[in-house]
Amino acid sequence: MPILKQFASGLIGPRSKWSPECLKLATQIRYAVGWKAYLYLKKDMGLPLPSYSTLCRHINKLDFSPGVLKDVISLMEKKRKTHKSSHQSDCVLLMDEMDIQKTLEYDVSTELIATAPSIYWSSVVSASFDHVATDHNDRWLEFFH
Repeated sequence: MPILKQFASGLIGPRSKWSPECLKLATQIRYAVGWKAYLYLKKDMGLPLPSYSTLCRHINKLDFSPGVLKDVISLMEKKRKTHKSSHQSDCVLLMDEMDIQKTLEYDVSTELIATAPSIYWSSVVSASFDHVATDHNDRWLEFFH
């Protein structure tokens, strides 16, 4: 099986560290089939996949800072290519009005203090639109600030 060879060749060194390519492929598999099916493939079928906790650590390295989430869009694009019918590829752009208040937040994962862009703090601008792109057939959700 080509996928087994690809994962086996992705192991690096005696401690079996996974290559970035294998982690990326395993992440795509996990989001294509869901977490229960991923664990089934790994444990019951015996596929040499990274552990679920390894995938979680890898996913935590994705950039989820405010703005366009390019890493997530890339994953969504690859998932869309696997759809067998055109109705699975429908996408919806939702907009929701919200108030903006000046705050400081500490992001534990990046160890940075996060603020919204200064353009929002204009006295003229008191509300903004939150754009949400979602594939309405799946669990994908993305916020644009």
